[in-house]
Amino acid sequence: MSAITDLELLALSPSDWTSIYVPFLPKDLMLDGVMMNTETTISNYFEKVLKIGKVSRVDFVQKASHTDSTAQAIFVHFSSWTMEIGGNFRAALTKHNEIKLTGYVSQTFQEHLFVSSSNSRMRRFITVKINHTPIKEVPIIPKNMHQIINNYELMEQLIEEQKTKMAEMETKMAEMAYINMRVIAKVYDRTCIIKGLSADYHFDWVDTDEDWENHLAEDYENYSTDPFMPRL
Repeated sequence: MSAITDLELLALSPSDWTSIYVPFLPKDLMLDGVMMNTETTISNYFEKVLKIGKVSRVDFVQKASHTDSTAQAIFVHFSSWTMEIGGNFRAALTKHNEIKLTGYVSQTFQEHLFVSSSNSRMRRFITVKINHTPIKEVPIIPKNMHQIINNYELMEQLIEEQKTKMAEMETKMAEMAYINMRVIAKVYDRTCIIKGLSADYHFDWVDTDEDWENHLAEDYENYSTDPFMPRL
């Protein structure tokens, strides 16, 4: 069995797609007695069994399903494609928009089919589509213990800063509510007529904020309980 490195590679332009998408990966998918549910087994299938290209990574995505809450989709990204097999695969996928894979055929023309891990008589398959919008790989930078502790301390600092900002916002909101209450009360004369109903409010006109605060404290109870006055 020839290795992928022994096969001629296909030349692609930067605008050509290099990733495929499997909308649904059966959780009981098995091939040749091996569960097809890890990055290694998926990579081996496309790279070493089908020989369509060199797999750079496989992304697993949890997918909402009406019948299965643990359904998964996968994205298979390639760094290179083989000239003959990979080229034919890409041409068929481009033409038909999707390809249904049921396993593979060996060099001795023996079929190796996807089956259910719970019942080998039950056939399985996967549908492959083009992934036109792949997510770029983000390099994983290993951290030592000092970096982890430092990141933890930074997160604690950010949390405390957010708490302080929230407290300041709550204080400002309370101040604005008090100011609004004073403004609303000041616009009413001693007699307030709303929807044809009269209600006498004895807010004597005052000249200073101090006088107003003293007066407001005395009459606030009637003001705040009247059903026709605006609520703060």
